[in-house]
Amino acid sequence: MHDIRIIRDAPEAFDAALARRGEDGWASDILMIDRHRREAIQIAEAAQAEANRAAKEAGAAKARGDEAEFARLRAVSAAKKQEKAEREEKAKIEAAQLDQILATLPNLPADDVPDGADEAGNVELKRWGAPRRSRRPRPVSTLRRQHSLRARALS
Repeated sequence: MHDIRIIRDAPEAFDAALARRGEDGWASDILMIDRHRREAIQIAEAAQAEANRAAKEAGAAKARGDEAEFARLRAVSAAKKQEKAEREEKAKIEAAQLDQILATLPNLPADDVPDGADEAGNVELKRWGAPRRSRRPRPVSTLRRQHSLRARALS
């Protein structure tokens, strides 16, 4: 899976590397989803801070005996908690979508790798050894019989 920080730092380089693998540019879509996810997280955190502040002030209002202010601040706190939950859910959906995209993209090729969508585009630089000949597999019964004969001979 790709690191979102690398895409944020160099989106053009990310798209260029994907183009070498035959993929369209994804950086702008990825960065848009990431921006929406980060905005949702920031709004959720701000709503949590406001809910905490309202809850603290509600406690102070209750201690003063100001029931109207206490009820208003509790309602504000509840609304902010609801907003926080909604934004966290939105951020969770955006994160899942982002993870799905990042997990399905192919790995970026190294600079010395030839262009191409898969291994068919590779260039053979060196061959070592001869290719193995394919043999027809032996039946399991033959293998068992050979193994038991060897075991008897060794004992």
